[in-house]
Amino acid sequence: MAIRPVSQVSFQNTANKVAFEAKKNKNDGNNINKSYVSHRLAVPLAATVLAMSPTVKSSANSNIYEAIPANVEVMAPENNLVSEGKTVKARTFVLNRKSAGGVPYRAIYNVYFISDDNDDSNFEKIQIVYRDLDNPNSKGRRYTIDKFSTYKFGIVSEDGSESNNFSLDEIEAYDANLGKNTYGNKTYFTDTPICEYIKSEINSELNNSSVKPLSVTRKIRPSIDFNLQNVAPQNKMKDAVSIERPDYNLLGHSNVVASNGKYTLRYYAMDDGEKVDFVTVQKEGGPELGVRKNIYANGVFNKGDSSPVEVQYGITELYDNNNKNYFISDKDLSMMLINVFNNDVTNKFAFKCEAFEREYICHNGVVMALDGDDEYGDYDEEM
Repeated sequence: MAIRPVSQVSFQNTANKVAFEAKKNKNDGNNINKSYVSHRLAVPLAATVLAMSPTVKSSANSNIYEAIPANVEVMAPENNLVSEGKTVKARTFVLNRKSAGGVPYRAIYNVYFISDDNDDSNFEKIQIVYRDLDNPNSKGRRYTIDKFSTYKFGIVSEDGSESNNFSLDEIEAYDANLGKNTYGNKTYFTDTPICEYIKSEINSELNNSSVKPLSVTRKIRPSIDFNLQNVAPQNKMKDAVSIERPDYNLLGHSNVVASNGKYTLRYYAMDDGEKVDFVTVQKEGGPELGVRKNIYANGVFNKGDSSPVEVQYGITELYDNNNKNYFISDKDLSMMLINVFNNDVTNKFAFKCEAFEREYICHNGVVMALDGDDEYGDYDEEM
């Protein structure tokens, strides 16, 4: 659901009031008024906001170089890369990927479904043989799949509400030559074409292996550095003290229906001014809190993949009468605040407003930001 931009501002000569207009119908379209989005913020914000979809999206399929159909085994086993047993089914993927340093390369993946019990009607083992196609000296590595998980995430705000749900598929495997029980012998495959193919096969009647589809729920939170981090927050806003600014005059307000509920935005001016100097947000049933900073972010998960997952989310930093900070995530509220910020009647110091891209990796359900500070330190794959 999109919020209609602040599209009408009028000055009443007798009362010096400012009328703000906001969308109240969740069934309206998703159009964004470009003149207000790009008016005051830097170009990256305008480009980011105008390109954003209200849902999770994957990058374009043009990143998939080639996928050779099922049941066609194009690479003969070599260097003992495929274990003993009969291949029941196979498929080869050639994908455009990027290294940790952002250097593009092509990777080839042979996926084998192997029967090792003399019954060719099903498979007991799934293996992936990986090679760097652009490296002529690459002999490849053989991995045995140990687990397939779908991690379902929800961003939980400090008022206990949850929104912006999205999911990520992940294959956990080990180097077959080193053995499953070797310390640190784990690797992860998250490329969408491979995950979707293997998911369909382990859900089929052919699957006689120990690999079953797992669904795991994870709660993450917006943090003080505006990254997404693991562990859902407690409901801190229930103890927040409504803000009081007796030296400010109320100019107007907007009622907004957004992803996480109903909000009232109020606009204040210092003394007898006609410009907005101070903005507050009050969720239905909650305290009125001042807006300190508003973020609209594009989160990119596993950017080196052929098909990284992108998630758009908002983070708004609020503060109460005791100057305590609170962080909430509501994409629609963030869009509304962008429009307020960009309006000609709003002073630029009323609150801060930014848009940016954050990169994340996610292994074993642990989200780790590659930008900004990470209060959890380095990721330990044994968690």
